[in-house]
Amino acid sequence: AAVTLSSPAAGAENRPQSWQPVAPDGLPTDFDWIRLPSDEWLKGEIVSMYDGDLEFDSDELGVLELDFADIKELRSSRIVQLGFEDGEPAIGQLIINGDVARVISDDGEVEFDRAKILTMIVGTPKEINYWSGYANVGGNVRSGNTDQIDYTARLGALRRTVKNRVGFDYIGNITRINSEDTSNNHRANLGWDYFVSQRLFVNVAGLEWYRDPFLNIANRWTVGAGLGYEIIDSGRASWSAGAGPAWQSTTWDSVEPGDDESSSSFAFHVVTDFDYELTDDIDF
Repeated sequence: AAVTLSSPAAGAENRPQSWQPVAPDGLPTDFDWIRLPSDEWLKGEIVSMYDGDLEFDSDELGVLELDFADIKELRSSRIVQLGFEDGEPAIGQLIINGDVARVISDDGEVEFDRAKILTMIVGTPKEINYWSGYANVGGNVRSGNTDQIDYTARLGALRRTVKNRVGFDYIGNITRINSEDTSNNHRANLGWDYFVSQRLFVNVAGLEWYRDPFLNIANRWTVGAGLGYEIIDSGRASWSAGAGPAWQSTTWDSVEPGDDESSSSFAFHVVTDFDYELTDDIDF
């Protein structure tokens, strides 16, 4: 009878319990951690957060773009810089739990509503952490009845902080058929944008240089300013548009006798720029 009565109790003790994930405790030191809407924890590295999209790099899953508002919890192992629409940025390790965000630094702990976070940059406020750049060079060689060589080069650099964006971009194209150039154009842009809100920015100054002898343009300089808007700004895609007044000066490559070699005038310029990362290696 004793064995019969104790068997149900023993069976209850041996019944397997449903498994529950164990949340990382305290501030992590090796990885950043996020808890997904499905309650799964994912470790990796926070890349950045712009326009409500959190870019997160997982060793197994690659770079993920996640809706920042859907992240239930977040714990950063590294120092991050948080940008707000008003006020100075917050710098330190970040903990988010529900609607509450906490930044922990050597100066103490600050708590605020997570909805106030507009941008997130990883790294201490060092100059090198604000910069990114790229360089692309391409070519095409054809041989037959005619020998043709095409060159294309594009390079640029970008300095991005919470409120400011300074960028340089160059693109050049040369086509040579039977050792003679049939196209040769170059364009370089330098601009400074100041963000007054999450998406609206002031183009404080913009400078463009353009050269194309086949269009009879030896040098064309355009200086302008205006307002712009970030339509899309995520880790994989960006699209901005802007407009404003400008001043333009053009020096002609050749002119008729008696004509001016240059001309200048006020202008109104409209600019749009779209960039999309099709894969890790291919950009459009």
